[in-house]
This record gives sequence, structure tokens and C-alpha cells, in this order.
Amino acid sequence: MTPRETVAAASRKSRGEGRYRLSGQRAFARVFEQGKRREGRFLQIVFAPAETSELGRVGFIVSRKVMPLAVDRNRFKRKVRVGVRALRAALVRYDIIVRVKNKLVRADIGAAAMEAETQLTRIAAQES
Repeated sequence: MTPRETVAAASRKSRGEGRYRLSGQRAFARVFEQGKRREGRFLQIVFAPAETSELGRVGFIVSRKVMPLAVDRNRFKRKVRVGVRALRAALVRYDIIVRVKNKLVRADIGAAAMEAETQLTRIAAQES
């Protein structure tokens, strides 16, 4: 790990970002099995109640098939995470999966991130 990567990882740890990330095959499978779905033009959002002792977490499914360039996949996830951070208090009860379902070009990343934020706002308002 380079010094720059070490600093970035330490920064993420100090912000506590890792505990809000959904990870692991079992966690994703549980949300897919128990969750409700919201469909949009670019995205499918699946959400289920968080396990009792855990905070709500967010996971992403963005394949190379729908976004070939890693820089675009990372940009999309960063933009959605910003929206999730703003809504974290309302979404803390849920584990959420954001899945890009159709091919997404660079020009549409902003629109897809806005769609995710809109859907998450509706989930927070409707389910509270």
C-alpha cells in the first residue's frame, strides 16, 4: 500500500465509513430475499430492515457490463454515497442495495445519482 492509499484508508476509518457499507454474500442475499424494490430508469433499489444490532448499510452492484470504466463506476458510487450521507438519519433502519440495471454512459452518471437520491428520499419519507 502506498503512503497515499494509507492516508485515504485512515481518513475513511476516522470518518467511520466502513461500518455503513453492506458487504458479504450473505448480507446481500438477505436484503434481496427480504427486501422491497423500487425501480427507476437507471437503477433498482432494494431495501430491507437492518438486522437488529447493526446500523443501516448501503451496498452497490455496478458491473463492468453496465459501466466499463472503473473511474465511472467509482464516480457513481461516490456521488450516491454523498446523498446517502445526507439522508443517513432517516435511512439508518435499512440495509440498502443500489443496483445499476442498464448501461450507463458517463454523461448520465449525474442523472443516475439524482435518481438514487430521489428514490432514497421517497423510501425515507414513506417508510418513516
